[in-house]
Amino acid sequence: CQLTMNAARGVTANFKPLPFVANTTSTITTTSATIATTISFARADVGKSGAVFITAWVPVKGLPVLGITTAALSQTLSVTNTRDDPKLGGKLRARQEALASVVAAVDPTAFVLVQLTASGWQVVDNGQLIPISTGVLGDSLSQNLLNNADPSKLVGAQFCVGYGASAADMITSGRIYPVASIPGSDPSVVSSGSCNVAAVPYTGLWWNPQESGWGMSITQHGSTIFAAPYTYDASGQPIWYAMPSCPIVTAGSCTGDFFQVSGGTAPDLPWNGSGKAIASAGTATLTFSDADNASFDFITLNGGLGHKSIQRQRFANGTAQLAVDYTDLWWNPDESGWGVALTQDHGTIFATWYTYDAAGRPIWYVASNCPLQSAATGNGCSGDLYQATGGSPLAANWSPSLFVTKVGSLSLAFSDVNTAVMTYTLNGVAGTRAISRQGF
Repeated sequence: CQLTMNAARGVTANFKPLPFVANTTSTITTTSATIATTISFARADVGKSGAVFITAWVPVKGLPVLGITTAALSQTLSVTNTRDDPKLGGKLRARQEALASVVAAVDPTAFVLVQLTASGWQVVDNGQLIPISTGVLGDSLSQNLLNNADPSKLVGAQFCVGYGASAADMITSGRIYPVASIPGSDPSVVSSGSCNVAAVPYTGLWWNPQESGWGMSITQHGSTIFAAPYTYDASGQPIWYAMPSCPIVTAGSCTGDFFQVSGGTAPDLPWNGSGKAIASAGTATLTFSDADNASFDFITLNGGLGHKSIQRQRFANGTAQLAVDYTDLWWNPDESGWGVALTQDHGTIFATWYTYDAAGRPIWYVASNCPLQSAATGNGCSGDLYQATGGSPLAANWSPSLFVTKVGSLSLAFSDVNTAVMTYTLNGVAGTRAISRQGF
């Protein structure tokens, strides 16, 4: 870290210890790349059972360099990748997509997530991570990542190492980080994604435990946050807001406009978004002191100031984490204006449903306990659906007279990591909606 001073100043350096040490050696020329790393496990983990994972974020055109053959590329696989999406005006986002379609559009922005296994490099299919080794952790583990490989087709590639009791444990604890990359003439080429599968630390369900009854779903894609507070209006009725673009410009902080949407269709009717209206509600700043604590500061359009301390909400313990995580913002792209935020904690999903009442006013419901049916695949969950009233508005002091009512049930059936069917009963009326992860 280099700091240039133009006057006498006081400086405080805050160091965050790495979860473990990885000593990496790289010899990279224009024609050859050799990379090796030695993981020194944290002292507290030595002697415990664990699994070591090695991932890489590489250009599609560089897959053959890693020994991933043309035959493998033609397989029907769902891979995590980033490439230019015309609908997003040149912005990049990570997504799951059929590998064949990614290969068909090879360009400098097409990257995919791969992993090193005991049988060699392979693409990460359907989000499933495979360890390169398992067993009792010793003091250290050495591993070659590349051996005299051609770097010309791997420019921008990034390599990560990590370990944990399982893939989910590694991700949750943040025990994975980048150890090497292949440099090129464009230093920003790797910014389209990362081999660090835990690199979006702010996604999740947030609340203030002293103000139980309202909360906020935060979804982070790359360096952009989509935040949706669910709270109450002046009469204590449920209302929600959306902050769809909160870019992280400085580390740990983002600022964006938030909006109120009205005129949508109630869930018991076919969607008709013709009356939907979007109104500005103010501006807000999220400041994260770490991955579990933050402040929410906002200014409403009428000049009201507000400050809320929030923290990550944990709601499940003691059940197995899954390699596939459905935490994200979900919607139906043909019914833009409503959505459901899914937060997965161990084997349980907390679903926050942002929708409308019969008069088109914004309303929200929660399925706070939707346990995944299978600890192995987690292909669906079911839970009761609730509505809360009697809370305080965001800009007011929290002084609630909460009343929570069970209004129905909600079930999610995942056909893959990106698509699902949401089936529900709401106030005695049954309905079904197709949903998918929302890109932004």
